[in-house]
Amino acid sequence: MRTSAGSALAYTYTGPRTTAVASGWVGSRGRLFTGGGALSCEGSNSFSSVTLGAGAYWSGTSCTRGGAGNWYSYGVSSTYTGSGYATTYTFQSPQQSS
Repeated sequence: MRTSAGSALAYTYTGPRTTAVASGWVGSRGRLFTGGGALSCEGSNSFSSVTLGAGAYWSGTSCTRGGAGNWYSYGVSSTYTGSGYATTYTFQSPQQSS
């Protein structure tokens, strides 16, 4: 998550830790919440378009909101399991002000 005067941006990175994965096997999207806990915006799932080596990452679709306020992000990561995608929610970021 990143804030500047009058705007906030949420994004999520995801990728393999120990082995390479094929194109399309990992994806993510950013989600931005108001300081009061309401979902303000959510990107769409963006899946890797290249093979990712161990330790590499893919940046998911972000979302941006204008205006002053308090914000935090809580992203979503999707990983192919061989028969479908498993969804994992990231840790919540600390609140930031814009």
